Amino acid sequence: MSAVVNTDAVDGFPLEFSLSPIDIITDVDFIIGFSTARSSTSDNSTSTNIDDLLDACSANTYAYEDFTQLDWVHASFIALYVVIIALSLIGNFMVIWTIARNRHMRTVTNYYILNLAVADLLVALVVMPLKLVEYTAPCSWYVFSRHHVLCPMLYYILPAFVFTSVLTLAAISVERLVEFASSYTTV
Repeated sequence: MSAVVNTDAVDGFPLEFSLSPIDIITDVDFIIGFSTARSSTSDNSTSTNIDDLLDACSANTYAYEDFTQLDWVHASFIALYVVIIALSLIGNFMVIWTIARNRHMRTVTNYYILNLAVADLLVALVVMPLKLVEYTAPCSWYVFSRHHVLCPMLYYILPAFVFTSVLTLAAISVERLVEFASSYTTV
């Protein structure tokens, strides 16, 4: 099977490929430059297991350079993430500590803010380091492959913590609205 690529290009990037994803998967010679292993020499059939055919690192068929793999981009990601994680940990811990230590701070609104601080603290402790590893780890580490435990864990925990933060903000808004509306009805 040969790959026919349309030669129309803008700035060296092809505009259209005549390959379907199935063609790309089955035509391993086109992607990574070696032939598929035969399951037996007598039946002349090829293996259909995707993991046998493609290596996730060598199957990059994009027509552009991936700038996220540059060293200075990695260093920037790491520096920004470390600063954001540190500030988030410090700020949310201060909010939790303040509400826990002062009895006069234990109001309904402050409990919502406490819940928001705990959710954001968990995002900073769990989700952000995992996302940093996802963005900066070399492909050969297979950190978030579909068979690794971190992939389902991250993509379960991330929405749970983010939705907790968003729904806490919504609850604070509703509580403030009820408080505001009740102040007009009692006057």
